[in-house]
Amino acid sequence: MDQSLIINPMANVNADQDQTRRNFFINTYADILLPVKGLSARTTFGYNYRSDFTGTYYGRDTKDGRTASGKASINNEHYWDYTWENLLKYNREFGKHRFDATGLFSVQQTQKKTSKSSAESFVNDDSSYHNINAGEKNKTVGSGLSETSMLSYMLRLNYSYAGKYMLTLTGRSDGYSAFGANNKYAFFPSVAAAWNIASESFMENAQNWLDQLKLRVSYGSNGNQAINPYQTLDRLHLTNYIWGDGGAGVNGAYLANDGVGNPNLKWETTQTFNVGIDYSFFNGRINGNIEMYVANTKDLLMKRTVPIMNGYKTIWDNVGKTRNKGVEFTLNTVNIRNKDFEWSTGIIFSLNRDKIVDLRGDKKDDITNKWFIGKPLRVYYDYDVDGIWQEGDKFTYTAADGTEKEIQKGAKPGSAKVKDADGNGYIDSNDKVIIGSKNPSFLMSMSNTLTYKNFYLSFLLNGTFKVTRELNEANIGSWSYNLYNYLHNADYWTPEHTNSKYASPAYNNFDGHSYYKDFTYIQIKNITLGYNFEKNFVKKLGLSGLGVNISVENPYTFCDIRSVLNYDNSWFASYPTARSYVLGLNLSF
Repeated sequence: MDQSLIINPMANVNADQDQTRRNFFINTYADILLPVKGLSARTTFGYNYRSDFTGTYYGRDTKDGRTASGKASINNEHYWDYTWENLLKYNREFGKHRFDATGLFSVQQTQKKTSKSSAESFVNDDSSYHNINAGEKNKTVGSGLSETSMLSYMLRLNYSYAGKYMLTLTGRSDGYSAFGANNKYAFFPSVAAAWNIASESFMENAQNWLDQLKLRVSYGSNGNQAINPYQTLDRLHLTNYIWGDGGAGVNGAYLANDGVGNPNLKWETTQTFNVGIDYSFFNGRINGNIEMYVANTKDLLMKRTVPIMNGYKTIWDNVGKTRNKGVEFTLNTVNIRNKDFEWSTGIIFSLNRDKIVDLRGDKKDDITNKWFIGKPLRVYYDYDVDGIWQEGDKFTYTAADGTEKEIQKGAKPGSAKVKDADGNGYIDSNDKVIIGSKNPSFLMSMSNTLTYKNFYLSFLLNGTFKVTRELNEANIGSWSYNLYNYLHNADYWTPEHTNSKYASPAYNNFDGHSYYKDFTYIQIKNITLGYNFEKNFVKKLGLSGLGVNISVENPYTFCDIRSVLNYDNSWFASYPTARSYVLGLNLSF
C-alpha cells in the first residue's frame, strides 16, 4: 500500500503550532479639587495593548500539508486602544430642590497592525515554519493597518423635587472617523421624567405595605457606528496567480477589487420611547419593574448584496428603517422567610417584535438580501419542504404548449417535495417563501435560591419559545461530507422505508433548499449547592468569609431537537455546549 496516501487523523489537530499572546493594560484616574462649592472634576485614562504571534506548519502527514508538500505560515498582530474621559460635575440642593449637571469630553482611538507570510512545497518538514523562504511555491507576504478614532461631547442636566418628581435632559454629540466626510458627527438628544407615586400624600394609607411605586417615561436617540474603517473608500488587494501551464508557470500578482466604498455612510440612529414602572411591596419581599418600549431605527447600517455585474458582491449601506416594539417584565419574590429557611425567586420575561418599515426610500422588498417590508429583519427565506416524493406520484405537468415538463427539476422517489407556493403547477424561484423568524417569540428565565442555616441551593432556568432554526445536520448536502453520525439521520427514505422523516441521502436537493423547524426549549443553565462556614470559626482562621460550593453548568435541556443549543449556520466552526462541573472555594479577608 502506498504509505503516502495515509493521513494521521490527529496530525491536523496536533500540527506544529506556536502561539504567543502578550497583554498590557492600565487604568488610572485623577480627581481634581475645584474652589467652587458643588463642583468637581475627574479625568480617566485607559490603555490596552495586545500582541499576538502564531506560527504554524502542516507537515506531509497532515491533510492540509500532504498535497502541498508542507505548508507554513506566520501571522503577527499588534493592537492598541485608549480612552481618555473627562467629567465635570456640579451638584446643589436648595430646600426640596436638587440640581446636578454633568459634562463629558471623551476621546477614543484604536490601531491594529498585521503582517503575515506563508509558503508551500518544502524539501522536508525539519524547519517547520522557521524558514518560510525555503518554500518553493505559493509564497505570499502581506501587511495591514487599521485605525479608528471617536470624539464625544455630552451634557446631562438632572432636577428633582422632594424625591417625587424627576427630570433629566441629555444632549450628546459623537464623531466617528469611519463615516463619510460630511457624516462623521451626529447629535443624540434625550429627555426622561419620573414620578415617585409612593411618596405622595394620598398614598399614606399604603405606606405599611407599599415601599416603592415609580412611573418613568423617556424619549431619546442613540447611535450605532458598528462598521469597520475604510468602508467609505474603494479598496484594492494584491492577488497572486501562476502565469503559464504546468511546471513552466511563474508566480505573478495583480491588484483586484477588495470592495467598493460608500462615501455617504452615516450614523445609524435609534429613537426610543419607553414607559416603565418600578415597584416594591412588603419590605421588598415583592419587587421588580415593567418596561414597554417602541424603538424606531433609521439609516440602518447593513452589508447588502449587489449584482455581481457591478464588479463586487457586497457594500455597506444605510439601508432603511426598522421598528421594534416590546415588553420586559421582572419579578423578584421572597416566598418563605423564617429564622432558618428562606426561598426566593426571580423571573424575567422579554418579548420583542420587529419589522422593516422602509428600504432605501421605497416600498419594494429586497429579495436578494432577504429583506421584506413589514417582516422581521432576520428571516429564513427558502423553499418550503412539503413531504417526500413517492412511487406513483405524478412528476410532470402539461405546459401551455402541450408538452410534459418536470414539476420539480430532478425529482424522483425519495426526493424532498418542495411546496408549489404560487400555485402555478411547477417549482421555480417564485416558490420561495418566508419560513420563519430567526428571533424567538419571547424569552423567559427563572432563578431560585433556597437557604437553610449555612447551606444554600440555587438553580437557573432559561427558556426560548418558538424560534425557527435551519437544521443543517438534517439537510441533504451534509451527507456528502461523511462527517456526521446523528441518530435522527437514520430516519431517511428508502424503497423499503417510505414513511420517513427525511429524504433519501442519494437525493440532490433542489436549488439548495434546507430543512427548518420551529422549536421551543427550556434549559437548566446552572445548579449550585454550597455551604458558608460559621463566622466564629472563620474569624479564628484570620478570614472574614469562607465558603465551599459545587455547581454544574448546562446539566439538561428540554427540547425535541437533538443538540439544539449548537445550531448555527457554521457546521464545523462551533464548539458544542458543554456540561461542566465546578468545585469552588470562596475566601475573603
